[in-house]
Amino acid sequence: MIIPTTVWRLSWAVWALSLPLLAQTPTVPGRYIVELSVEPVADFVERHEGADKQATEAHRERVRAEQKTVRAELEKRHVRVLYAMDTVANALVVQSAGPAVEMSSIPGVKRVTAVRRMDLVEADDEQPPARLARRR
Repeated sequence: MIIPTTVWRLSWAVWALSLPLLAQTPTVPGRYIVELSVEPVADFVERHEGADKQATEAHRERVRAEQKTVRAELEKRHVRVLYAMDTVANALVVQSAGPAVEMSSIPGVKRVTAVRRMDLVEADDEQPPARLARRR
């Protein structure tokens, strides 16, 4: 899929403008997204435009094998894995009492990010939920 340059630039501008808002968003205590180094399945399929089902499933197995190895190391460190993703992201969502730095030192871990709490506000809502109004 080819994304027009203007759309690509606009998406980066929106992302950059949202950074100050994300910095103010509270994190969920002890919950992290552990991103792993093998590319997710969707990226593999996009990079290999003619990838057949067999090649795609073989790559999915590589992703899952990496997740299994990292999961075993996380469990040794008393980190609980809550969710695993392999299609649009190669990541594990975990609960840990320890610091993120410990998890980032595990081989195969690309990045560890704190989970942020996001509240959805419907477009037709006249007023934001009470907990959002207090932050203003």
